[in-house]
Amino acid sequence: MSQHYKVLFSTAILMAFFSISLSAQSSNMPKREIGLRFNSLNLGSADGFSAFYKKEIGENKYRRYRFGFGNIGFNQNTNGDVNVSNFNLGASVAIGTEHRKQLSKKTMFYRGWEWNAGANFSGRNQENFDYGYHFSLGIGYVLGLQHDINQHFAVNMEAIPGIGLSNTYNRSTRSNSFNAGASVGSTVALSLVYKF
Repeated sequence: MSQHYKVLFSTAILMAFFSISLSAQSSNMPKREIGLRFNSLNLGSADGFSAFYKKEIGENKYRRYRFGFGNIGFNQNTNGDVNVSNFNLGASVAIGTEHRKQLSKKTMFYRGWEWNAGANFSGRNQENFDYGYHFSLGIGYVLGLQHDINQHFAVNMEAIPGIGLSNTYNRSTRSNSFNAGASVGSTVALSLVYKF
C-alpha cells in the first residue's frame, strides 16, 4: 500500500471514530428538564411558585408545561355560637414553546410564546354558604436566561410579559366582572432546574 493510501485510510478511520464519539456525546445530553419556579418568597400567594416540565422537540426548541398551585387553605373558627369556615384553592397551567440560543459555554437565552389559564375558588360558610371564583386566560412571551451549574443542574430567571382576560364572581355581593389587561412589567421568577 502506498504512503498516500495509508494517510487517507488513517484519516478516514480517525474521522469515523471522531464522528461516533460526537454522536455518542450528543445522545447523552439531557433532553428533558423539571424544576421549581419561584415568583415570590410568599409561597401562600396565588402565584407563589409553580413546577415545570420541558422536553426537547427539535434542535434548540423545547415544549414547556408549567403547573401552579397557591392560595390553598382551610380554616374554621368559632365565635360564640357562630361557626365560620373558609377555604381557598387556586391552580394554573401554562403550555408553550421556547427557542434557545447559546450565549456562552454554560449560559443560554430562551424565548417563546406561552398560553396560560388559571382558576381560584373561595368559600365561606357562616349561617349560609357564600362563594366566589376567578378564572383567567392569557398569552405571554417568555424571556429567560439559564445558567448550567453542571450537566444535570441549572438555575434560570425569566419574565413573561403578556395579555389576558379574566372573570370574577362573588355570590355574596352578586357581582360579576370581566377584565382585560396587559402585564408589561412582569415579575422576574427564579427557577431551580434538573436536566435528564
